[in-house]
Amino acid sequence: MQRNEMPGAARAGSQNTHGLGGYARWFESDAVFIEEAPPGPQADVRRYRFTPRLGQGWMEMRQIDQGLVIGRSAMTARQSFRHAYDWTPDAASFGMLLSGSMELGLPRRRHVAQGADVLVCAGDMGRGHSVSSSGPVSGISISLPPPMALALREEGLEFFRHGARVLAPSAGCAARLRGLALRMLALPAAGSTLHRLAQEALALELITLVAGLETSRARPCADHPRWRAAVGAAIDILHAEWDQPHTITGLARRVGMNECYLKSMFRERTGEGVAAYLRRLRMEHARALIAQGGCTVQQAAALAGYANPSHFAQAFRRVHGVLPSQI
Repeated sequence: MQRNEMPGAARAGSQNTHGLGGYARWFESDAVFIEEAPPGPQADVRRYRFTPRLGQGWMEMRQIDQGLVIGRSAMTARQSFRHAYDWTPDAASFGMLLSGSMELGLPRRRHVAQGADVLVCAGDMGRGHSVSSSGPVSGISISLPPPMALALREEGLEFFRHGARVLAPSAGCAARLRGLALRMLALPAAGSTLHRLAQEALALELITLVAGLETSRARPCADHPRWRAAVGAAIDILHAEWDQPHTITGLARRVGMNECYLKSMFRERTGEGVAAYLRRLRMEHARALIAQGGCTVQQAAALAGYANPSHFAQAFRRVHGVLPSQI
């Protein structure tokens, strides 16, 4: 999330304030990083090394197809160092510190970043700075392209609105975020196509998790066309694959929706939770199969996801008011 001026790349950044072109304008303004040739003919990657007078380490910026820019860095400083960054009006990004500590000079406040924090910044906040102490420092950052940030703002995700804030996730969520970030940091610099796909997948999963951190504070309108379409897609999947195992996580991923949003909006739309809706759907199909003579009770139970026929019979009676043997 830190940006530095790079004299050699300033011309590239002058025509594009977003993506790698935008970042190139800031690198090395304070001689903290020195650009090195990327590990191969990859126009979507810029790699830097930590200036030897301060210590050793590296920083890499990679732009992926959606316009996201992924930053990774790991360095060991021999002394404290400081460098500055600027924000453009429609910028939106977040970052996590994985080792060490860093004092961030945010607008009208200072914050000492720790490993459990997620720092989110969006909009034109002017010039800021960061001060890192000596020792190992590592972390990741993800910058969103303006169209994606705008879409998320329109859908009610408050933390992508203008301003800077530090989010403190629960212990379980923090562990999951940290695990994903560590996996991203560990991917090789000269990665294969599979490594590049893995980095993209990790970035998208991190965005989804961070987007869910303030769900209770900012819930989008269920009548938004995107959400209506996503809930409708989830219902269609359940009807088409009623005999398949489903989880909220898997269903939410398939329709491109936050799990919490899906659960609440699904209930608003159908009057039932996802599990109850699917259970009733399975029982309706089971009754039709038994009534038509296409399945025995035991076969219908297996299709409905019940290994124990007696459990199936109890669930069947709760839905239909009779036992399957009475059909």
